[in-house]
Amino acid sequence: IACAFFPDGSLVATTHRENCACLWEVNTGRLRHTFTGTWTAFSPDGNCIVSGDDKTVRVWEIESERLLHTLEGHTDFVTACGFSPDGSLVASAGKDSTIRLWHLKDDQPVHSGPSHTAAVNASLFSPDGRCILTGSWDKTIRLWDSASCELLRTIEGHIDAVRACAISPDGDFIASAGEEKTVRMWEFTTGKAVREFSGAVGDRWHACAFSPDGRLVVAVHARVLQLWDVFTGEDIYRLKYDSWLHSCAFSPDGKRILTASLDNTLQLWDVASGKVIRKLKGHSSPVNMAGFSPDGRSMVSVGKDGTLIVWDTGHNKALLTLRGRGISSSAFSPDGLLIASIGAFNLQVCSRLTGDLVAELPLPGRLLSLAFHPWKPLIVCGDNSGAVYLAKIQGVTYGPIAVTAEKTTEGLHIRCPACQSRLPVRKEDLGKEFALPHPDCDTRLMINPFTIQPAGYSKGG
Repeated sequence: IACAFFPDGSLVATTHRENCACLWEVNTGRLRHTFTGTWTAFSPDGNCIVSGDDKTVRVWEIESERLLHTLEGHTDFVTACGFSPDGSLVASAGKDSTIRLWHLKDDQPVHSGPSHTAAVNASLFSPDGRCILTGSWDKTIRLWDSASCELLRTIEGHIDAVRACAISPDGDFIASAGEEKTVRMWEFTTGKAVREFSGAVGDRWHACAFSPDGRLVVAVHARVLQLWDVFTGEDIYRLKYDSWLHSCAFSPDGKRILTASLDNTLQLWDVASGKVIRKLKGHSSPVNMAGFSPDGRSMVSVGKDGTLIVWDTGHNKALLTLRGRGISSSAFSPDGLLIASIGAFNLQVCSRLTGDLVAELPLPGRLLSLAFHPWKPLIVCGDNSGAVYLAKIQGVTYGPIAVTAEKTTEGLHIRCPACQSRLPVRKEDLGKEFALPHPDCDTRLMINPFTIQPAGYSKGG
């Protein structure tokens, strides 16, 4: 029922329903060893093999057939297992709806806890990177510690599937779009329901997003784009389009909204007027998603046929087109130089400039959502079984992380996503790389050439 090749291709491991794993020589077909288990994977150095056996995970030394580790904790059958790239960890997934990480030095779990019980439609990091938020067809929103992967909170209130989630830029609120035709807002720290937005009626909602200043929430469903005031709940406008809208995203300066549509195009909306000011044509199939780079200079879109296009925002033209990779969604890295994309059972990272593949990770489930960590080379994604994965991109060093200056009564300020320091900047610093004055934080920042006014400040101060 499963098979895996030895790192140098000389051996292949196979498993079958008799709870037996066999190790074969590829050239001769000779049976070398047998192990207990119905799922196997080789260690990166080729010295060990891991197998899933009923509710137990076992690690064997290949040459001696000696059992090195017995990892117990699953309460139902183990459905998948594998080694980390450095061989120090083993990951396992089970029918008990848990994903477990084991440290082989002491056979202790690094993480074990419940995932969702149905498909994960939304997965994203909090602005400070300390938490992961997920939304699922099991009608719940869950908050996880991004370091320990422990479940911190389960938010209940939707009466049907959660299709999309967003976190306000200040990390205070969560917005969620539901299959039951509602858009709701919650307190991030408590999970307490704040409001159900007025006017959220009609078909099921596909996507939602906060504006960069945290004042507005946008959501799309069917042929409708709707915008609300976060603090009053007021319905600012409800706009109709002539085709189904699948996704929505604010530009980093908050002046535009980008949507993707069933008519094979992307639409740029002017927030102030509510009008479509530009249509981008280049896809030959319906467009599933679209989003901006952190500096707003580029956009990425993914079509139903798996084609990914990177666009120049200023000149309304395609810069890069990737076909034949079976992509269903994508996201920019915080420095804007990488694009992560998901397919049926695959996570890929490629260069935004060339499209060259930087990293690739096969995963056991059909992936539905993904997001980058705000400053670390980490990606979170969720699949159709309810599993949530946290992947580290090996060998990648980010360039300067894009940040936007806030315009307040005290002048211009930026916030470092890593250390959360709030720092004053000058107007002449806009559009330039910024060195932090703190010796304890070496994060490199690139200040966007535009500013925003945060929600805590009125126009008159």
